[in-house]
Amino acid sequence: MITQDIRKHFYQTPVSENVPEGGTVHMHCSPPEGEPKVEVFWIKDGKEIERQTDSNMIIANDGSLIISAARLSDSGNYTCEARNIANKRFSDPAQIVVYVNGEWAEWSTWNGNCKVDCAQLKQEITRRRTGTVHKKLDDIWPKLVRRRTCNNPAPMNGGSDCLGDPEETNDCPLDCHLDGYWSEWSSWSQCSENCQKFRTRACNSPRPTSGGQLCDGRDLDTRNCTQGEGYCTAVGGQRTSPTYIGYSLEAQLAMYAGLFSKFYDIKFLGHVRTVLLQQQQRLLGDPNASLKSMTKGGSEFYTLTTTASPTHPLVRPPSLTLRSANSSGYSSTRKITGSRVALITESSSNSSNGKITIARTNSRTSDENYATLYDCVGDVNDQYGSFELSKQTQAVLPAYVDSMGGRLLLKRSGAALLIPEGTFQTNHMVFLAVSDDLNDSPKLLESNTVLSAVVMTGLCDENENDVVIHRPFIVTFKHCANIFPKDNWTFMIYAKGNQSSNWEMAAQIGDEDINTPLYCQMDLTRCHIMIERFCKLLLVGKPRRSTLAAMKRMHLAAFGPLHRMSNDTSIRVYCVPETGIAIQNVLCQEENTGALLAETDNFLMREKGALCVCLEEVSTGLVKKPEAQYLEIPSSHHLWCVQNGLHCSLKTDFPENLLETITGRIVIYQKGNADAREVLHFDMQQPFVTFQYLKEDVEMEEDEVPPCGFLLDYATRRKLAELFDVPTDPTKDWRGLAKKLNLHRYIQYFATRPGLSPTSLILDLWEAVEFGSQRAVLDLLQTVRIMGRPDAVTVLENYLSSSRNMNK
Repeated sequence: MITQDIRKHFYQTPVSENVPEGGTVHMHCSPPEGEPKVEVFWIKDGKEIERQTDSNMIIANDGSLIISAARLSDSGNYTCEARNIANKRFSDPAQIVVYVNGEWAEWSTWNGNCKVDCAQLKQEITRRRTGTVHKKLDDIWPKLVRRRTCNNPAPMNGGSDCLGDPEETNDCPLDCHLDGYWSEWSSWSQCSENCQKFRTRACNSPRPTSGGQLCDGRDLDTRNCTQGEGYCTAVGGQRTSPTYIGYSLEAQLAMYAGLFSKFYDIKFLGHVRTVLLQQQQRLLGDPNASLKSMTKGGSEFYTLTTTASPTHPLVRPPSLTLRSANSSGYSSTRKITGSRVALITESSSNSSNGKITIARTNSRTSDENYATLYDCVGDVNDQYGSFELSKQTQAVLPAYVDSMGGRLLLKRSGAALLIPEGTFQTNHMVFLAVSDDLNDSPKLLESNTVLSAVVMTGLCDENENDVVIHRPFIVTFKHCANIFPKDNWTFMIYAKGNQSSNWEMAAQIGDEDINTPLYCQMDLTRCHIMIERFCKLLLVGKPRRSTLAAMKRMHLAAFGPLHRMSNDTSIRVYCVPETGIAIQNVLCQEENTGALLAETDNFLMREKGALCVCLEEVSTGLVKKPEAQYLEIPSSHHLWCVQNGLHCSLKTDFPENLLETITGRIVIYQKGNADAREVLHFDMQQPFVTFQYLKEDVEMEEDEVPPCGFLLDYATRRKLAELFDVPTDPTKDWRGLAKKLNLHRYIQYFATRPGLSPTSLILDLWEAVEFGSQRAVLDLLQTVRIMGRPDAVTVLENYLSSSRNMNK
């Protein structure tokens, strides 16, 4: 006898959503199972939606309701109904609100009276300038005004107001002959790491008009600071003012003379000091972990913490990892001597004039080889205790960098360091490190969450206080925030000095001011930070508003037993942040035990909502397992994957001799999140890829110091800086260039670096953002052509022509 009924619970229910008018609405509905098979119907405000009456509403084959272009009339409560001849079930209602954002109407015409008596205007300007109190001229200068209204359309149903000002003013064009005069000096900035502070003024009180004289003097004033003031970390209260590398002929001659004098010294360096590397074991799933949930089928989930030994041994670490000096049995002060020098096997030169050397070893198991890579760790620990060599995986890349600059790439860990030309005057060994150790992270407010691994830069064999950094460098790393198509995040950069024990919020993106010590450029998957000090960096975020659903991007991967006689016959599912090193740690975890069955990236996950994993349709071809395994991880346990991700184990319950014939699918979704649903299909006979092949692909992506130079050579960058640094039309000078390159979010940063060209700083950041692009220079050429700068077009065309001739 066959029982006819419908199960009670929906696999996925529709979610309330606010959508703009004209936007697409996609409401998911996965009905419960029933006998006979259920049909899906949709109800709006108590009335069933007819499939044929409204072409704007589509009921898809999987039961989803799609509204192609949302209208104001589509606002309402929607319910999914599962129905068969035996029964019917209703989901919880979801409210759809279609809103309209406000848009500006056209500007009115300019209005105002520009008639002025030039003699009286000059007299009033002189009186205000020579008085005891310096008064601004805004109230006496004739102005034009235009206005607009936010009614095209006006905001509706909670839509946002128009962005920008409803009124705009402009100075009247005058025929009066007026000489330019300086405005008042701004307040002093905070003291920088180079122990200098500065203030600025502008030639706008008034601006010179009708052939009037320009202001005499400088618009920038600098002053030395003392120890403890602002960011100044000078030893003994004194610090020599840095000599900035400019673009004058004298500066070039001095630089090349210095390089020539150092050339012979560099030739006699007999060995390279490098960083000790070792892969420490980390927990990816502990049977005794506190956050564990057991289902009837024996399924388990774990948060990926750092307090216990892993289930599976880690044989192959990333190519460059730190090894703790306290756990190896070697002395952290031992030097490379004798035959050990021969074990350093790889070096590359970044340019013909400069030198960048990378040290690495191919062996990953020999303690003797590890011992040869020991010196730098001891030196770093002696310099500052904040460089903790934790038990968590840390990828490290050391390299020598001279005045010609260079680039360090930790590809598998998703980080890079760009050191522009002129950052150093002499040769220094720098390192780039990445860690996802929770102990390395700051304590955050409950509303904040970590969005990246901890990235650290520093010097291996020198005290950082003794090295002058002449220009900012750029640190690039992957983040897991979802910022497309809507950016619902407020981002913060946390920094921890290498000599400090405390983390500090260095910047909140969008709230920078003249004292902000860094510039942050965000793209879809990476964060680029321009900074002038070595430190640890971390990207932190919080939802912009409580009503907005900020989401993280997660990487999903399912692994099965690699060997037929494996003791572990479960299917292991990982959900880790898209940060590079988190994914790399999963690969190391599964190296000797797992075959990759399926994976997907950019799984969008919200903070709230249980994460559900369901193993379905499992079969060996002859035998089909009737019941699906269902695992639900509540929000209080998955914690938005802040603890490096999650690991689930799903039991197959098939004999070992049938393991190789199993097929099925894994459905992963988040309750209350229509954007988070993925189906991973797997077949043990044809695994997605065994780890051995995956390992070979990963090893092709070596961490490196690439031998190629920069996108633009020094001479070309200098010529462009000479052209764009001259203040002209804001759309055609360095400000317009930054805007066209989309590097203008906090444009004041480029103008407030004492002694540095704004254009050169913009091009430094452009080098980091466009790294790897084959069309970057061609796109830059097109950009300056659109800007109407034929002089810059000629410079770039000559550079491209000479580059082609060199490559022939």
